[in-house]
Amino acid sequence: MRAVAKLNPTDAGIDIVDIDPPEIRNGDDVIVRVSVSGISGSELNIWRGTYRRPNGTPVERGRILGYEHAGVVADAGEAARAIGFEPGRRVALGSPFIGCRRCEPCQQGLVNRCRDWGHVGITLDGTNCELARLPVEVLQLLSDKVDPLDAAFLNSASLAVRAVARAELTPGDRVVVVGPGPVGLLMLQAARAGGASWVGLVGLEQDARRLEIGKELGADETYVYSDEIAAALRSATDGLGADVVLEAAGTPEGMAAAVDAVRVGGTVVFAGLPPQRIVAIEAIRVTRDELTIRGVEGNLPDDRRRALRLIEDGVLRCRPFVTHQLPIDDVVPAFEAVASGEACKAVFSLNGDVAPV
Repeated sequence: MRAVAKLNPTDAGIDIVDIDPPEIRNGDDVIVRVSVSGISGSELNIWRGTYRRPNGTPVERGRILGYEHAGVVADAGEAARAIGFEPGRRVALGSPFIGCRRCEPCQQGLVNRCRDWGHVGITLDGTNCELARLPVEVLQLLSDKVDPLDAAFLNSASLAVRAVARAELTPGDRVVVVGPGPVGLLMLQAARAGGASWVGLVGLEQDARRLEIGKELGADETYVYSDEIAAALRSATDGLGADVVLEAAGTPEGMAAAVDAVRVGGTVVFAGLPPQRIVAIEAIRVTRDELTIRGVEGNLPDDRRRALRLIEDGVLRCRPFVTHQLPIDDVVPAFEAVASGEACKAVFSLNGDVAPV
């Protein structure tokens, strides 16, 4: 079968390979017939050859990429079947993380904070292929009423829900989202669901289409980032700044803008992962204005349960930001569209299971 892989981990480029279909090896294995699989930000950096795991190493040679997906169970081990993962059941990836089970965060059930994690599509083969073997712990069972193109982004939706919870958003808050990519657009919707009275969305000049989608999904105002962005956001919030700023840009400029845009005593949640380990922000403002700054990484089961309910009810919508739907053989154009900003989200459509965008 055909799969998207990385044969030269530190060089730019991506590859299509022919591999044998996977087989059940362990009782908790699930073979998923993949319906749709998206290209994530991490995969974009893998394509560029710049991605490094937390331990500083790139992906292994020949790794099959992909961890945003929905599909149907084709086969499952005995343990997986015992908890409902029977052939024919619809599933999506709930979280790509697999904890080491040894560190303190894992012992506390905080797999998203594991320092030695496994990760679908990075440390084990992923979902950019027709059939994927996955451990049952990363999968979520779906009802038949969920659109696969929405379900494929359950992991990102759960991260957005977690970010809003970490912000302790309350009804009536004014919110700014920095970064109009898929995660930022889901944060926008999650903030609305949490009771935000006004939401502003910030992007770059090349994000014009994404900002338009943001308006469709509920943004009150959209802004193109500039040196005057903080002043513009304060003007829109009675000179005060936002009560909550949710950052999903993953750039030093985006993180600095997030801190600049929040009101005295407000809360900033960082979800982006900038390539730089050190980012400059106005530290004296954090102290004098008693800002709360929090980080968010991945999601936990309760985040997924809440996100899935919101997807099922049509409150969180992902299909609107899927701008490119391609066959797996068009892998190079797909990555180029994402890298150029032409695509808000590009997905591979496999096995003929998904209605076109």
